[in-house]
Amino acid sequence: MNGLTFDIAHLLAGGLVLVSFMMLYQDRLFALINVFALHAVVL
Repeated sequence: MNGLTFDIAHLLAGGLVLVSFMMLYQDRLFALINVFALHAVVL
């Protein structure tokens, strides 16, 4: 991967971690599963 692609992949992964912790804090497990599914489709 070139530099930009690598940076975008890490940005998406970091965003997923941030959103996951936010949703776990609010106990929204169904929404968290949907975010994981969307992230899998994007990658």
